[in-house]
Amino acid sequence: MHILVVEDDHLLNNTLCYNLNTAGYKVDSALCKQEAENYIEKQRYELIVLDVNLPDGNGFDFCKKVKERCPETAVIFLTANDMESDMLKGYELDDYVTKPFPMSVFQKKLAALLSRIAKQSEEDKYNDGTFAIDFKEMTASLEGKALVFTPLEYRLLKIFTKNPQNVLTRQM
Repeated sequence: MHILVVEDDHLLNNTLCYNLNTAGYKVDSALCKQEAENYIEKQRYELIVLDVNLPDGNGFDFCKKVKERCPETAVIFLTANDMESDMLKGYELDDYVTKPFPMSVFQKKLAALLSRIAKQSEEDKYNDGTFAIDFKEMTASLEGKALVFTPLEYRLLKIFTKNPQNVLTRQM
């Protein structure tokens, strides 16, 4: 999993990166919005840890740009703002942690968010060892050879793979 940390506080940025690297994640670090924008032009991230107040812009605005480009990217907002409206805005977009915070709290939030991401990713794939389908990407292969299906056929295949051993009627 590839994670981008966007935090202008050098110490917190280094601490987060160290903990994420130690946990086995690939981590890139940005200290400002512009640097983060450069990273997202080159790399896709499954998760972005994002400060709301950056020296050259707003984290919420950056998040909207990221979500337009890559809607499945998860975001955990970090901020000293503890106003209810900011918290609600953070939760609407993904998740939110107020500073200062214990690293254990951040790690729990991270684990919950990554578990949710893994579950969603798992639901969008099927693989029995011979036949593999990625419903999100609409790709399939049989013994490693690519197969082509229509969107309707992918929808039907998803229904069939989610209902093994069940007889399905036309209406179902």
